[in-house]
Amino acid sequence: MSEQKKRILVVDDEPVIRLFLQELFEDEGYEVVTAQSIAEGLEAIKTAPLNLVVTDKNLPDGTGFEIVHAAKEQRPPCEAMIITGYASLDSAVMALQIGAYDYVLKPIEDVDLLLEKARKAVEKQELAAELAELRSFRDAHGGDAPAPAASAGEAEAPAEGLAALGEDLPQLMKLAELGSMIPMLAHELRQPLAGVKGYVDLMLHKKNLDESLRLKLDTMREQLCHMADLVESLTSYSRVSAGSTLVDLRSPVERALSIFPVLRNNGRYELTLDVPSGLPPVRANLNSLQQVVVNLLKNAKDALDEEGGGKLLVSARHDEDAGRLLLRIEDGGPGIPEEVRERLFQPFFTTKREGVGTGLGLTICRQLIQDAGGRIDVESPLGPEGGTAFTIVLPAVGDRALVGSES
Repeated sequence: MSEQKKRILVVDDEPVIRLFLQELFEDEGYEVVTAQSIAEGLEAIKTAPLNLVVTDKNLPDGTGFEIVHAAKEQRPPCEAMIITGYASLDSAVMALQIGAYDYVLKPIEDVDLLLEKARKAVEKQELAAELAELRSFRDAHGGDAPAPAASAGEAEAPAEGLAALGEDLPQLMKLAELGSMIPMLAHELRQPLAGVKGYVDLMLHKKNLDESLRLKLDTMREQLCHMADLVESLTSYSRVSAGSTLVDLRSPVERALSIFPVLRNNGRYELTLDVPSGLPPVRANLNSLQQVVVNLLKNAKDALDEEGGGKLLVSARHDEDAGRLLLRIEDGGPGIPEEVRERLFQPFFTTKREGVGTGLGLTICRQLIQDAGGRIDVESPLGPEGGTAFTIVLPAVGDRALVGSES
């Protein structure tokens, strides 16, 4: 199926919308089949394999949910999106419950967003199909199946790879399912975030506002904007969505530290901040960098709390020979055992108790830094008494006069 055109079924009883979607998807290189009723849609699903179904929620002979159920019963299952003019939390929950990838609002105004959702849905369907094939192969042959004939030194590799695949499949399937949930949840988060930000903006426009209250409202607004950016990043699978600027590393560090005033104002923590002025900037998304630093500081604080406190160093330096900046967050905690350190960036892996950690923080951090052209290194233990250091490595940009300019 991957060598053929991706196939989309469009089900809608309105001819104008049906034709619009058909032409839109065909222009993007998809093969499109159309139907105007449940009966026609079910027949189309039986006729040939599909990658994606886009169906109206309300049809003359039933609801689009029937189409979604049928699509999920196809082998391999295909993804589905619901078109509705009545978005609500109830409809979002229902869509999730029946396995829909996302839903689209009428009238369809953001064509680029619709195409992006369709592309990601098709990618998820292909990933799920490939994983199903691999799982069937593993079950048929066994993780410890003898390797096929190979040259000397390579005979064990296929069996080892198959065993490793068996260990990773559950996590990969979880990640695939997460991909279907994120757009729906992000959609429902946008409205309340916009509402709260609207009230904050309204209060900030009041005259004779107490200065201390204004500062607090400014901080609230800044964090609301940060949350909105995170939501947009999630809908793009943690890719930077707000564009990149030239960023002075002191900015994300100071913004992140403002979220943890306890690190500066509590005697348990010995914070040393060594991020000098005059460093060249990096090209990245400021909010994304702040998110990464916040996550690393939170982990460092948790490690220090295990010891009742201790030293925390946040430093940055310019490696001129390599043309890069290194931002280092080092804690004097107990350190990380080797078997844990090797799995730190795996999705859903966490050492925290049930219900506390999601196991996605470091995975997302690594992706955000990779999107900026860098990497995250980890060292632990740093000595006999433990300690851990995370180092963010990013390319340096030479012209400081451009800091803050849009890319």
